[in-house]
Amino acid sequence: MEKTVFPPSRWNENLGANQVVLPPDLGVGDIKAFRLACGMKLNIADFKLHQPTVFKHSPPFDSMGLGCCLSGLVEAQIGFERRATTVTTRSGQSAVNYFPDIASFSQIIDSKRMVRVGVLMEPDQLAVIADQDEQRLPGGLFNPVQGFIHLGDEITPTMREVIHQALQCPFQGVIRKLFMESKALEFLALKLEQLQAPKKRLIDTPSLRRGDLERVRHAASLLAVDLVKTPDLNELARSVGMCRTKLHRCFRSAYGITPFDYLRNRRLETAMLYLKEGEMNVTEAACAVGYSSPSYFTKAFKKYFGYLPGQCCRTGSSVQ
Repeated sequence: MEKTVFPPSRWNENLGANQVVLPPDLGVGDIKAFRLACGMKLNIADFKLHQPTVFKHSPPFDSMGLGCCLSGLVEAQIGFERRATTVTTRSGQSAVNYFPDIASFSQIIDSKRMVRVGVLMEPDQLAVIADQDEQRLPGGLFNPVQGFIHLGDEITPTMREVIHQALQCPFQGVIRKLFMESKALEFLALKLEQLQAPKKRLIDTPSLRRGDLERVRHAASLLAVDLVKTPDLNELARSVGMCRTKLHRCFRSAYGITPFDYLRNRRLETAMLYLKEGEMNVTEAACAVGYSSPSYFTKAFKKYFGYLPGQCCRTGSSVQ
């Protein structure tokens, strides 16, 4: 697997952001970093690598981030002074990460199209914006006894709409920067609201043994590989070394939803990307992700995203 570092960023006056453009030998697409007036940073990544690649990052490292992954797969390897941890982020997941005192940081990024949005900050910045002391923030985010924190959830439809508004920003220059700041704060508010909700989260899933968690993650990756085929749950369970009942139970424990709900979400998210790229109509996008009935697809899409698939438009992405 190739190992490299991201190319240096350059200031783009029209975007009002620093931009990293992938060189042709590495892939296509870019990463934009908006420095916000509130002291936070908004990152928007939309690129596709030619092959899976390990990216090594140099300090300083942002200790806290809120992020959403709309497409792709990334495995972050985080080293501390006396230990290390690995955090895997898949399509459809959002997360809050708090990693104080990072000694090393690298990412293994898959060759599938990567679309991610993240808000990076220091913990005290969040406390100032929320006008709260750190102990009163949702989820006890900065309890020093806990050490590093990874809180994962599904991306909500409301979050998804805010993200796509940012991806489709029609403005340039200063107006664009103000617009992106408003979207970053809106996403932040939605994520904090989600932390307060009484629901299951992907908190490195301490209730599952490591072996079971790896089998569940493997099952999730198998579901995402072939969106057209509706799998037999017994076959899926056997392929990862579990019985059907245990896979169903462990999958819900890890992801908060059933395997078929997970597959449906990935199908709809992938169809949405096809529609945003402007290369497929609604019927073609539905068929490409396994829906034989366009009307049923439209109904499911509206329920999940809150708007009709025909309302999607091309985002202007540099990834083809």
